[in-house]
Amino acid sequence: MKPDEENKLQALPTLPVPLTETRLHVLEDYDVAFESGPVIVLRMGFGLAKQAQLDFRHPNMLARQWVVHEFKHYRDSGGKFWTSRAGLDVYFAVHKTAIQLVKYNGLSYPVVKIGDELFTLNVSGGGGGIWTDWIRNTASTCVDLPMKKLKVVAAQSLPVAEAVDLGVKLEFEPLSDAHLTKLNDDLARQCLGDLKPGMQLCLASGYTANGGETTLTILYREGQKFVAEAGWRRERIRVPLRCVGWAATAAANKLVTISSDAFNRVGLRDLMAPLPALVAAPPEMPVSASLPAYQLALPA
Repeated sequence: MKPDEENKLQALPTLPVPLTETRLHVLEDYDVAFESGPVIVLRMGFGLAKQAQLDFRHPNMLARQWVVHEFKHYRDSGGKFWTSRAGLDVYFAVHKTAIQLVKYNGLSYPVVKIGDELFTLNVSGGGGGIWTDWIRNTASTCVDLPMKKLKVVAAQSLPVAEAVDLGVKLEFEPLSDAHLTKLNDDLARQCLGDLKPGMQLCLASGYTANGGETTLTILYREGQKFVAEAGWRRERIRVPLRCVGWAATAAANKLVTISSDAFNRVGLRDLMAPLPALVAAPPEMPVSASLPAYQLALPA
């Protein structure tokens, strides 16, 4: 949310969030429906670039789960496409009495106020003459919110024991094979700065170097590519970063990739096991474009 837009929304009136199943008539052409219950569990997602948020801990945090976030984009022609990235979801239980609904037609993105901060939720919505958004008892905020908003939610949230007494429970389904591969690869990519000459470079699935090699020896970094040697002939191959198999490369060089724990304090099953700790000081890579190199052989 841009600062000027947030300032305008801050000036709008608000409505209390009902504890019972209720459909609020917010504006002439806009309703918001709520489920019955005293608590809304907020899911807040962050990408790997948000290091401060990834490192944030709070005793009221219900769960931390590594996931793959998916995003829908629209082209100028009207078509749409999807992208995905690894990320972390954190969960807090906030009592509905601490939440106010802003009188604003969000069209699947209603705005609520917690403390002095505004939060845009990502919910399901639809309808004919009157658009209706449905805010469930577990709701997602927009991703990559600033640290001050994360701290406000944590400060306003219920202790874990109190949330459990009010019936809060979270169960997570295991990631699909495709999402687990994407998650591991994106997390392993964080070892990029730790790769240095002489280390192994493994190619992503479906890629081979000249002669069918899939594991190369790094010579040096060249911008968004590595220059590496392949096979007994020691042929030089230029490998774009997008063609690197990051999980295999991290494992081959025994590099630890990212630091964080995953847990679920109000359920029986975690999404995935805790992850190891990040290597602290990345060594410098020589950068040179003076040596000859050959293009990577792409799959047929």
